[in-house]
Amino acid sequence: MRLDRLTIPLVIACAGGLALALALVFVGAVLPVLPVWLNVLITLFAAVASAVHGWFIVKAAFAIADPPKSALETGRPPLEAPDGTMRGGWMIGLLERTATAVAIGVGQFGAVAVIVAVKAVGRFGELDKPASRERFIIGTLASLGVAGLWGTVAYLFRT
Repeated sequence: MRLDRLTIPLVIACAGGLALALALVFVGAVLPVLPVWLNVLITLFAAVASAVHGWFIVKAAFAIADPPKSALETGRPPLEAPDGTMRGGWMIGLLERTATAVAIGVGQFGAVAVIVAVKAVGRFGELDKPASRERFIIGTLASLGVAGLWGTVAYLFRT
């Protein structure tokens, strides 16, 4: 990953969010059952945290996955998104993470399959280039991983 003025805050945000989520998973696993209003508040917090923290994680995943074009170009910025990159990816990822965190948080695990299926069907026609497929998979897996973690936080406080 290239070092620039964004790298250190990006690493801090990724690590800090991960540490907070794991700490909350532990706390949620040992606390007694909470009132419904607090469960709703925690689920909403997890959804927002998933959307925001996920942006940092996906950005870091793309920074790692897009190395310089060749060894001769080391030190230059990483590759830009391939031509014909899918539009709306940022907003779709935000909605995907939020919906996934909420679905897991309320215990509707089957809804995650629906979310992934809707995203895949919606993007199917745009996945004709290998670079687009690769970015789609990297972004989706990074996004779902973060959403799953924050959804688990909300779910553990719920049960």
